[in-house]
Amino acid sequence: MNKVCATHGVELLARCPHCDKSNVRHTANFVVPGWCTSCDHFLGSKHARGGQPKTSDAHYQLHKEQAVHVGQLLAALSTPAGPVGAFVPELGALHNAIEKLIDGMDGGVAAHFARRLGVTKSTVHHWKSSHSALSMDALVRIAIHCNVPLINLVQGKLQAWCPPSESRQLTLQLDYPPRSAYRPRREHDWLAIRQYLHEELKRSVPRSLTEIAKALDMDERYLYIHATVEARQLGDRYVRHLRERTLNAQVEIHRELGQACATILASGVGVTVEQVGRLVDAKTLNATRNLYTVLSDLAAQATNDDRV
Repeated sequence: MNKVCATHGVELLARCPHCDKSNVRHTANFVVPGWCTSCDHFLGSKHARGGQPKTSDAHYQLHKEQAVHVGQLLAALSTPAGPVGAFVPELGALHNAIEKLIDGMDGGVAAHFARRLGVTKSTVHHWKSSHSALSMDALVRIAIHCNVPLINLVQGKLQAWCPPSESRQLTLQLDYPPRSAYRPRREHDWLAIRQYLHEELKRSVPRSLTEIAKALDMDERYLYIHATVEARQLGDRYVRHLRERTLNAQVEIHRELGQACATILASGVGVTVEQVGRLVDAKTLNATRNLYTVLSDLAAQATNDDRV
């Protein structure tokens, strides 16, 4: 997760400085540490691409501080434990420390603390309610923004801690429009709107209430609230229209399939979906509801017609 070397202050690269390739170790037959498995050059070349980042950059300073925190934690983990001053991380102490940090930094408001760290407020609430382990990224964020060493944070040692005088938060600038730029509140003439809805009920081809509301430049929920009777009538009328249109379409499809079944039976072969698919369009078959039942009924009807 580190992007800057804490000792040398240079950017860490994940590519070979000679062939500019990365993630090639897994394709090699054998690996020599410090040497590229693609071009066989030394990875520690002084002429590595990328160079040293600007030390005045705020993001660089944060990356460097992150590397320092992680380095201190790794050093503490690799030090043999002794009877005095042993490094002992403890999950309960960690969450107690987080509670103290939230109280000291943001007055106990988890949402403000989450905004400071750059995480969602639900994440902080999850930390407080579940008391589960935190990711390394979350621990480093807390350590940097609250100005507490990472090794002290994971042990819950905040006896000498005090809130930093200067916030480390990288604020997000939200460009809200001026108040006058917001859309002014509309006044609706409901008498005229109801008259418009009555005219819609007389149309030969009904429209959905969503289309009508869009034509009126308003939300359809307002129509249900302020013109309940007309809105329900329009909705029921459109539903009936859709049912009739679907029924008429199925009748036309059945007529076309019936002709195909009669043609197939006249040729002396049985009616199958494959045989019918050769005489009608694929869209017709896909649009048929209960295709196999319909074909069976149409084939029986065509056979009876031939016998008569």
